[in-house]
Amino acid sequence: MKTQQKLEPTIEINTHENKVVRDQLLIDAIDEVLTSLGNHCKHVVYDYLKKELDMNREEIPRRIEDFAEALKQLFGQASTLLEIEIMKQLKMKAPDFKCVIKRNELSFAQYVMAVSNRA
Repeated sequence: MKTQQKLEPTIEINTHENKVVRDQLLIDAIDEVLTSLGNHCKHVVYDYLKKELDMNREEIPRRIEDFAEALKQLFGQASTLLEIEIMKQLKMKAPDFKCVIKRNELSFAQYVMAVSNRA
C-alpha cells in the first residue's frame, strides 16, 4: 500500500518586503480582479463580506480562508477562476515571489498565506 506524504510547499520571497506591503499587494490584486467583473459586482462582494462576515477589505489578508469561502458562496465553482486570477495578479505584483509546489494540491488560501507569512 502506497502512503502519501504531505509536504508543505517550498516558499521563497524577498525579505525586504514587510507584511503591510504584502497585505496591500493582496488587497490591490483582489480589487483589480473584482473590478474586472464590474464596479457593481465588486461592491456586492465587499458588501457581502461586511454584512455576512463582518469583514472589511483590509481584513482579507488576515482572514483569507473566510474570503475564499465567501467567493465560493457567491460564485460557486467560478470562484476557482477568480482565485487563479488573484494569484496571477499577486505574482505580477510580487515577481520575486517563488512558490515551488512539492505536492499535488495547493489551495488559494495556502498560496496567499505563504506570501503573507514570509518576512
